Amino acid sequence: MKMNGMIRHETGGLEYFTAESFDKTGLVRHCFTTRKGGVSEGCFSSLNLGVNRGDDTERVLKNYDIIFGALGSSKEKAILSKQTHSDTVWEVGTSDQGNGLLRANRFENADAFITRERGAALTVFMADCVPILFLDPVKRAIAACHSGWRGTVQRIGEKTVLKMTERFGCRPADILCAIGPSIGPCCFEVDVPVVKEFEAAFDFLPPSEYIKHTGGEKYHIDLWRANTELLKHAGVPKENITVSGECTVCNEELYFSHRRDGDRRGSLSAIIELI
Repeated sequence: MKMNGMIRHETGGLEYFTAESFDKTGLVRHCFTTRKGGVSEGCFSSLNLGVNRGDDTERVLKNYDIIFGALGSSKEKAILSKQTHSDTVWEVGTSDQGNGLLRANRFENADAFITRERGAALTVFMADCVPILFLDPVKRAIAACHSGWRGTVQRIGEKTVLKMTERFGCRPADILCAIGPSIGPCCFEVDVPVVKEFEAAFDFLPPSEYIKHTGGEKYHIDLWRANTELLKHAGVPKENITVSGECTVCNEELYFSHRRDGDRRGSLSAIIELI
């Protein structure tokens, strides 16, 4: 099933999304996961990929086997980090395979990865935060970033593009981007201090373009639009950006959501690997 430039894959109870623009290149394995198709139970049901959520370790590893198997890869290639809502972008490679999953995590403060090495499966987590995958089909470079609201005001998506440019000689005009399922403008309600942080960070964009006053001191912020504008500000053409438009809070059947369910929940993942 195709929707908003995303393709929904269903096999044996497993469900995940890929970006059609990425698929057409034939250069990567990638996905945005849902909560369906794993072996975890209870509040982690069922495809929990969070390694520090309190879920049974063996079940989490089995979930990695399931999703990586569906992609035609293996969990031994996965590279994880400890996400801290930072703007830190790390360059990694095959020497980092298994980091944070099968061996100790050496990336204690990283919310984005870039690489040009085949077989390095960049993996980020979310349960409302915005996942963004990047592919430069010319330089054959990829990236993945976790952009919660704090990462968004630190402009991590834009900084990921800049890092790809600096390290690999990428041209922003060549980069394809995919924004996966995350909290939508329908559900991301904030108060005045958060609005002020966005207004300070987005000095190039009128607040009315992505912030809606809903009454009193409450506002709704469109993180999809904000991150799209950051990518455009970095030089990525609008036509190169795919936005899922799927709200994780609204759809309990498909997605984990921290805002909806609190701390007792699993984690979704966005994964990308050069073939």
